[in-house]
Amino acid sequence: MISHVSVVSHRFLLGCAAVTACAIVLTVLLIVRLALRRREPRAGDRCADDQGDSRRPAARGRRIVLAALPAVLVCEILVTGLVATRINMTLQLVATIGQISGMINPQPVASSLLGPLSTGGPAGPSTTASPVPAEQYRADLEDEGSGLHRTVFHGPASGVTDEVRIWTPRDYRPDDGVAYDVLVLLHGLPGTSESVFSALDIGPQVQDAIDKGVIPPTIVVAPSLNVDEHQSAAPDCADIVGRAKVGTWVQEDVPRMVHTLFPGTRTDRGGWALAGVSSGGYCAAWTTIMRSDVFGNAGDMSGYNVPIIGGLSDPALSADNTLTTLLTRHAHSPIGLWVMSAADDSTVTDATRELIGAGGPGDRVDVSLAPEGGHSGSLWKEQIPAFLAWWGRRPGAVPGTDAPETAPPAPTASAAPTTGATTAALTGTPTAAAAQPAVSRPSLSTRLAASFTGIRGMGVMTLMGLASILLTIACPIVPYRLRDVLVGAGATDRRRALVLAAVGAVLLLAACALTTLTIGLVVNRIGGFYPTWSVAWENIGPAL
Repeated sequence: MISHVSVVSHRFLLGCAAVTACAIVLTVLLIVRLALRRREPRAGDRCADDQGDSRRPAARGRRIVLAALPAVLVCEILVTGLVATRINMTLQLVATIGQISGMINPQPVASSLLGPLSTGGPAGPSTTASPVPAEQYRADLEDEGSGLHRTVFHGPASGVTDEVRIWTPRDYRPDDGVAYDVLVLLHGLPGTSESVFSALDIGPQVQDAIDKGVIPPTIVVAPSLNVDEHQSAAPDCADIVGRAKVGTWVQEDVPRMVHTLFPGTRTDRGGWALAGVSSGGYCAAWTTIMRSDVFGNAGDMSGYNVPIIGGLSDPALSADNTLTTLLTRHAHSPIGLWVMSAADDSTVTDATRELIGAGGPGDRVDVSLAPEGGHSGSLWKEQIPAFLAWWGRRPGAVPGTDAPETAPPAPTASAAPTTGATTAALTGTPTAAAAQPAVSRPSLSTRLAASFTGIRGMGVMTLMGLASILLTIACPIVPYRLRDVLVGAGATDRRRALVLAAVGAVLLLAACALTTLTIGLVVNRIGGFYPTWSVAWENIGPAL
């Protein structure tokens, strides 16, 4: 089935490259043919020539442009797609054509009803035993080297079948007698279980933290949230009626599978944490609040406060599932929540600030705002040591030292979270309550310079866009005009064809490159991904 065709395989990349190369060659041949084609005389031409009509060459030039323009545009689209495919192979953002189709044309949610939370999870001491036999939670692990394992697991409780990646520390053995913490990683949109591992360089960073004594021995688990085409387009954290039970998949099936395959993992919630990036960051915080009997801590990197995608974004659900609302009104055991974003990430900066001071009784909410970094993998990778250090200082880092497991009464809307410990790192400000320094507005010259030099500047995008349009039009026009020069110079037909083909190819490739760059700049500005050229190159340079 075409929806299951992989877009991260070398075979797919080679196929795209072959189609693109053929399109470029055929377009160059078309341009040369149009430029060399002799104008056939028509009735009235002599009369028109006798009258000195000078409009006919211009009219023919327009006809050539109209004839070649569709082919040039097709080449630009194919080159853009080829570059996107190569970048995706490195970042592992989407895996199949079906995921791409789902993101382009997302299906509406069947209902706005939230399914009941699972209560048979294995990790929390207050939960009951699951009626599903442990044998059904076994899975075959594929060793990918460097402590990384992969499995395709069927969750008995959720009915979800999808990929899970698991990393184990150096020298791990099932019978080594060590009690291992578990960190569950949730990817964003787009994203995969593989992309969150590679983007964060999580294995080496966790191993380094273990070696330095920052955190106890820890196993890292990354389940895929792209359980079907609907979830690939708009992933859920919860069990939405009419959609896949992603909530049960993350809250119950994956933890119990980990316990079954790795019996040394801790069974108390103090040893379990969730962390995620972008939409996965929101999901990590949401799940930890809702299932504080299973997870004691969460790391939210560049997530949002109000759900904006998936079933929880429905107006009937979004207000009640805002993180600040849940922290103060939903009954839960005390949790730790580490929230981070970059100041130049316009999509979530306000959401990060909204969580300053949030938290119910006993909650520990720490908010950090990096000065720059955008909405990018390089920022999240850079911040992983800070998150691990924060997690290593948690209550419950040592078994038996966790906060009380019994959920407190649900706070009221007017209850002030005075017992929660909240700190913030905001532009050097020691606490959230401290006054923010005044920020002076940059001068007009500074703003103009940034507009024409910065990766998000409207000036640079405008110039790139105009240049790509001019080159697109020049692809057929320049060879057409150059033909007359070569004829006047006495060049042979073969020499003219070769020169025109070379010029056409250079112009076409330049037009394709500029168009691809322009589209990339526009997408980056809309998504707020990379704040500087250097950050962008750090993330996508290896792919190119």
